[in-house]
Amino acid sequence: MAESKLLNSWVVGQFGFPQGGAKMPIPKPQAVRLPARWSQQPKIKRFPVRNLMTIALGMTCQGGLVIAADTRMSTPEGVIYDACKLKTFLTIGGVFVIAYSSEIASAGETLVNEVMSDLTANDPNSFTGVEQWLKAAMTRWSSEYKDEPRSQLILGVFIGGKIGLYFCQPPNTVNRKTLSDPSKGYIAVGAGAAVTDPLFRTLFGSVCSPHMCLREVSYLMYRAKKENAFCGGHTDAVILKEEYVEPLWIQHLDMAQAESFGSRVDSALARTATAVIAGKNGTATQSILNLAQDISFQGLAYHQLQFRSVTGIEIPWQD
Repeated sequence: MAESKLLNSWVVGQFGFPQGGAKMPIPKPQAVRLPARWSQQPKIKRFPVRNLMTIALGMTCQGGLVIAADTRMSTPEGVIYDACKLKTFLTIGGVFVIAYSSEIASAGETLVNEVMSDLTANDPNSFTGVEQWLKAAMTRWSSEYKDEPRSQLILGVFIGGKIGLYFCQPPNTVNRKTLSDPSKGYIAVGAGAAVTDPLFRTLFGSVCSPHMCLREVSYLMYRAKKENAFCGGHTDAVILKEEYVEPLWIQHLDMAQAESFGSRVDSALARTATAVIAGKNGTATQSILNLAQDISFQGLAYHQLQFRSVTGIEIPWQD
């Protein structure tokens, strides 16, 4: 018996077990203090879910203009789909082409429909009248929103024997571009404009034929789709020219083929920039000849391009 008590005392001393089968008290868990940098949770910023605008272009050409837009659209839930963002319509006194870009696709389409409705109902016979009804429609559309979605329009007009190209933004911004000045006869709206604006200023400038203008538009659209994830799909392009009774819609396949040649322009531009920047006095004549030959080779593909309307009218190289 004495030996048993002695053994129990030894066990308690060694392991902390209670004697006589008594329940051992369960120690309370100690709170663990984490370093301050671990305990602070980063705040997540949540932005309103809206569609990001894509790309639409307007450019003047000899005797008319070209307006184009991509077809990439998305829903607030992130579903991507293709839809046409370019519309044409005729009134008794004029012909009109509208392209839009909007943070909310349905809002942008509503704005276009209201502009079309006002211009059709009132049938203005001058640029002043067009501008008046543009402002009225955009102001009315803006008043229906507490926080209006950012939307922009490109409007092409043939009225009174004259061509007009407009940049419009609600509630009342209406700017008509000067067709005689090539640098001002260009408009881009949407996220892709950040790509196309500097390219147009650097590479293009002179007023050219509709065919050549479509080539330039195809390259700008190619670069916008390449460098901006929110641009994509097909390219809808329309020519508005005084000798055509109605606007001419260009075939998707012709625009797609022209855009596929954009990488050739990139290659020629890269080689040219490298040659200019790395050039030295007495640059070898052969190097210059090789560069010229490469530029000529890259341009061969464009010589085979055709631009045809959906009704079969071919756009000539030169007017």
